[in-house]
Amino acid sequence: MDTYGRQVPIYDQWQTSVFVAVAAENGTLDFEQLLARHNGHRIFFTNLITLGATWFTDWNTDWELWVNLPLALGNLALLVALFWRQAPDLLPLALVPFSALVFSLYQDISWTTAFQSQWHIVTLFFLAALLVLTSQPPGWWAWGGAAWLSVGATFSFGSGFTAWPILGVVLWLVGYRQPVHYLLWAALGALNIWLYFQGDSSQAGLQASALDDPGLHLRYVLAFFGSPLGYRNLDAAAWIGAVGLGLFAVHILWLWHHSQQNWAALAPWLAIGAYVFGLANSTGLSRVGGRESELYIALSQRYTQASVFFWAALLALVLLVGRAFWRESRRWQRAVVYGQVILGVMGALLYLRTNAWSLQYQHDLYGTYLGHDYGPREFWDEELCVVDYPLYRDSTCSSRRS
Repeated sequence: MDTYGRQVPIYDQWQTSVFVAVAAENGTLDFEQLLARHNGHRIFFTNLITLGATWFTDWNTDWELWVNLPLALGNLALLVALFWRQAPDLLPLALVPFSALVFSLYQDISWTTAFQSQWHIVTLFFLAALLVLTSQPPGWWAWGGAAWLSVGATFSFGSGFTAWPILGVVLWLVGYRQPVHYLLWAALGALNIWLYFQGDSSQAGLQASALDDPGLHLRYVLAFFGSPLGYRNLDAAAWIGAVGLGLFAVHILWLWHHSQQNWAALAPWLAIGAYVFGLANSTGLSRVGGRESELYIALSQRYTQASVFFWAALLALVLLVGRAFWRESRRWQRAVVYGQVILGVMGALLYLRTNAWSLQYQHDLYGTYLGHDYGPREFWDEELCVVDYPLYRDSTCSSRRS
């Protein structure tokens, strides 16, 4: 973040954050602008961060970028809390892999651009709501807390929509049985979705051709899941995703049977898997238009910020099954545990390879050259040109001006 973090607005910041910062500085910013949709998303809390950065630092984008770090730490803490409630004795085995996944280098865009805070924020709200529902006895306090957190997820990023159906199922898994809980949950979810689409006609739609080729869409979904271990290889990521989903299903079914159909214990990991599955399908249906080349969108670094949590959930399930097998100590069960260890080592090596590629990519892009005509010194001069523009109104220093 310190080496490669951008100190000027880039990408979508020029379409959204710049206008929030200018309006905040001019005193014309209103609540409607904070809630405005951007590419189909309501990024209210990302805009709030920009507002805070403008008030306290004259919109220092470097400061805004570092907000991503405590957000990621919050997601790690919530993930650890979910696992600790079930297996505190296994936490030492899970902590380092959890940390490596949450702070994946492959999601480098999360560590170099402030605008990506929205991905951390929506996950933070979702995991917090999940923790509230699974750690508290069924009742209105837990229900209300999860509902408010789901509202936060909805208005932090588009994938926050999935909180309503997924957590609605979690309500049942953890013991909510009164119809009024579900009626109010459905009504509140519908109200939030209705409010989400008010006042803006730029609604992102489905790609019809994506529905015409289910096989293509399936490959996208599998690659989405496998991308953190797929080393920028579409076929490899799809196969890895298929293996991961298969292992996820097998471990869920065994734990469900072994725990005498105790769905409450499985709720956190099922919910996280469903969250990633929903995001994989929604991005595939909205961004893939039926062309083979578009499948590579599944490997986008920003999507890794979500898919790594599937692998964290799978790791939790593997550790829970492994502990049960090791305690029962039958020969075949010990063999399964050894197999889990071997698969874990293979997964770790694939993960390290993918992250090493990302680190090398950053060095090649920013530390060695930028494109064909710009060396690192020229690139930093370009950045300084933008930084100094508000003071001197000089655009002649930028060879990329239009």
